[in-house]
Amino acid sequence: MSGASETTREGLPDVGEEAVAPPILVERVSDEWEEQVLRAYESVALWLGHFFLFLTLWRLERYSATPLKRTLVLESLAEMALFYLAGYFIKPLNRLLRDVENVGFLLVALASANGIFLVAVLPGAVQISTFMLIQMGAAVAFRSRWRFLLVQGTTLGLCAGAFWFWTGLDVLLGEVFTLLSSLLVSVAIWVFINRLLFKLAVMRAKDRVLLRQRSRLLAELRGALKNVRALRGLIPTCDYCKRVRDDHGTWQHVEAFIHQRSEARFSHMVCPSCHSELEGEVRRLRSPDKGQP
Repeated sequence: MSGASETTREGLPDVGEEAVAPPILVERVSDEWEEQVLRAYESVALWLGHFFLFLTLWRLERYSATPLKRTLVLESLAEMALFYLAGYFIKPLNRLLRDVENVGFLLVALASANGIFLVAVLPGAVQISTFMLIQMGAAVAFRSRWRFLLVQGTTLGLCAGAFWFWTGLDVLLGEVFTLLSSLLVSVAIWVFINRLLFKLAVMRAKDRVLLRQRSRLLAELRGALKNVRALRGLIPTCDYCKRVRDDHGTWQHVEAFIHQRSEARFSHMVCPSCHSELEGEVRRLRSPDKGQP
């Protein structure tokens, strides 16, 4: 087994021919993988919807009646509605976007829009935490390399642009180390999860192959047992012609009787002892003819 973690479809590692012989197993594992990722996206979207619901209630209680309060409440209400819709309609979105990780793109876009909005409304270095969470979330949510790198690069670009435009270059330069540290941690998490999932996929695929081989061997064994017939008990045999009587009272030759009850086949020949006796009998039968004129 090689160490390269190439992928099948968009995220499932290709475990090699020695681990997965039938291609249908890879397809089945890939489908199950996508189903699990889709459920994870659904849970994340719904939990983010819950978060923005409580955030809206907190902002209503925390801030006084100002235009800023109305703006923040409307922002959290909009995010809550969008994440709830994404969570409840995750399966239609998956069919529409044609790939499960494209749904992850949608969730990242919603979170990025929220981060840019907060930088614009409440400028400050603390807003960088939203973009850091997006980086960390992408490391967990995306198994495709190009999607992961695209999200990381887009997040860094949006964060740099938003901070440069609304807070100034000084604040942005002060948070460069934080952004780069977050990027390195995200890459480390992504590599670790990918390798772990690769090993798990190899083990699961091997288990599937072993189960399939075991099922095939059991089926062959059952078929062989059905064809095995044992001769038991007393077998009525004629002492003169050596025929055998079956259960229906029919007398059969020994060959036919055994052939019907086993896989045995008969090949007829003359043994040396019988050959000598037959040869002597032939000589005796021919000897009177030689004495006639």
